[in-house]
Order: sequence, then structure tokens, then C-alpha cells
Amino acid sequence: MSLSEIPPFSSQATDFISSTTVNLHHQLSKRNLYGFELNRAGNIIFLGLFTFIAVFNIIMVFRSKQVWYSVCFILGFVLEALGYLGRVLGFTNNSSMPFYILQSLCLTIAPAFIMAGIYFLFAQNVAVHGRKYSLLKPMWYSYFFIGTDVLSIFVQGAGGGMTSTASSNGKSTSLGNTIMFVGILIQIVAITFFLLFWFIFLGRTFFHDRHAVPGDNQYKKKSIGNYFKLLVNIPSARSYKLIQLDPFYNPQYQNIRYRALYSYYPLAVSLAVVLVYIRCVYRVVELKQGYSGYLMSHEIYLFVFDSLLIAETGLIFIPFHPMFVFGRDNVLTSKDIKNGVIPVTQEFIRCPEEEALDKEKDFSYAAQKREAFEARSQL
Repeated sequence: MSLSEIPPFSSQATDFISSTTVNLHHQLSKRNLYGFELNRAGNIIFLGLFTFIAVFNIIMVFRSKQVWYSVCFILGFVLEALGYLGRVLGFTNNSSMPFYILQSLCLTIAPAFIMAGIYFLFAQNVAVHGRKYSLLKPMWYSYFFIGTDVLSIFVQGAGGGMTSTASSNGKSTSLGNTIMFVGILIQIVAITFFLLFWFIFLGRTFFHDRHAVPGDNQYKKKSIGNYFKLLVNIPSARSYKLIQLDPFYNPQYQNIRYRALYSYYPLAVSLAVVLVYIRCVYRVVELKQGYSGYLMSHEIYLFVFDSLLIAETGLIFIPFHPMFVFGRDNVLTSKDIKNGVIPVTQEFIRCPEEEALDKEKDFSYAAQKREAFEARSQL
């Protein structure tokens, strides 16, 4: 072979670099974006669960008149279902960036919509009991907390979009992660204040009028133990609230408070908010560790500290859907809450304790009449 037949070194180097680049892109295109093999059973179960909750709320939007609550919960749980759809689609292609972005973005922002629906319930509860038990006007809670929730959604969405774009282009995702971190932090601060105002409100409904309650009763003592019993609604606490405390509440909405589920409603709302709160704290720690962190690289933590908690929140509000709690015709709109007028059904509902007292009075009255009749007969 002559020297003229030997390929120049520069040509060989160019071919080598080109071949290496092609192989590198080929390997990157096949990389597992999740960093582990997705658990098929867990992801399919949560996809089915969130789809069920979303379908339930879609059906209820046509049966009930709770528009704001229904829209928020539908958006929240549809996003949860879409997030897990992205993960299920990732079974066959775990290097697909669209599937990864779908699950990451949807699962991040979905709880913010759920909390927006819960925030409005606070204003409704204040209206049902009375303004005097609240630190703020009823609708102020909705304005403040829903406003911060919307801000949180935009910030998280912007951060998620930046992270997805950077990841697609092979660039650093640190800025997008930081923005998402700030968005979830805003949500945590909002929920913290919500819980503070919420538990103060409940405490006032339990103890504000205790000195005006006649007679002796163990629940007149302001203590953590009594607070817990009244919140959990054990039988004796329920009787105390319905017989002794209810006369101090807004009389216009007595029929709502006497509904069977309403006595347990504060407990249901409290549990749901605490579950979402724990989830948000988990997400902050997860983002702080980064994509290579321990939490994000182990799927079990996503299942336990995110999806399971949000699913439990959705399941709580199946039996405690506002339509079941307040009644189908007792719709508390923002206009009604502002004006202090809520259209309620005219049916007067008596609690079992009052019915028992009436029966006891009727029995005593009948006995007195019988004794009087017997006394006259002996004359």
C-alpha cells in the first residue's frame, strides 16, 4: 500500500468522533429517566384509584350544585390520574421524555387544585356556625388561601416547565427545581396558616360560649383532651354540641348542623388537610435532595408519602362530599356567604337527643295527667 492510499489522520479522527457522538446519543435516548424500573402493580393500582376518584367527582358535578369544589377536585384528581398514566406508559419506554414530563408535572401540581376546593369549605363552615367564631370574615379565607394556591400552581408549573425543557436539551435542571421548590414552599406556608386559622375556629365553636352553658358539664372545661373529644365527636361530645352549644350558633342553619354527617365534617376536613400537608413536606425534602437523591431514586416513597396520602384525601371526600354533608339543596355559594343568607330547605331536622328529651317530657306529662285523673276518680 502506498502512502497515497492511507487515509489521512484527520479523516480517521473525524469519523471516530462522529461515530462516538452517534453512539452517545443512542445511549442517551435509551437511558432510564426514572433511574429504576417502575413498579407495575403500584402504578397501575394508583392509576385505577385516581381514575375512580376523578370519575366520582365528575358524576357529582352533575348531581350536586357545589361548582367550585367539584371543578377543583376534578382538576386535581384528573391530573393525578394523568400523572400515573404517564408512569404506566413509561413501562414500555422509560426513556420517553414526554411520558416523564407528563407524570412529573401532573403529580407535582395536582394537590394544589385539591386544596383550592378544601379552602372554600372553610368559608362555608364559618357561615354555618357564625361569624363570631372566626378571626376573619368567611370569604377572606377563600380570597387569601385560594390566591396563594393559584400563585403556587403558577410557580410550580413554571418550574416544572423549565425543568422539562432543560432536561430535554441536556442542560442543568437546577433552576427549574429551585422554582418548583419555591412553589411547593408557598403551598406549605399557606396550608400552615390554614391549619392555624382552622383549629382556632374549631376551638372557638367548642369553647367560646362555655360560660353561658347552664349546669355542670365536663366539656365546659377548656382543655386539649376535651378539644380532641369534641373534634373526634364521641357520643357524649356530640350530645353536648347538639343540645348545649347549638343554640349559640347561627339558628338559620340549624338543619344543616343536625344532619348526620355534619358533626364529623370538621374531623374529615382536618384529616384531609393534614394528609396533603405531609405530602407537601415530603415533596420539599425530595426536591431539596435533587433527582439523584435517595427519596427520588426509591419509588416506594412516592407511593407512601405522596400518592397514598392524596388518594386517602380523595376517598375521605367521597362519603363527606359537600352534597352529602350539607344536603343537595343547601348550597352555600360565595354570594350567600358574603350576604349572610344561605338558601336552605325548610324541613326542620331534630337531633336524636332532642327527640329523646321530648319523649321523656311527653311520658312525664302523660303520667301527671293519669295521676290527676285517678285522683279525681277517687273523689
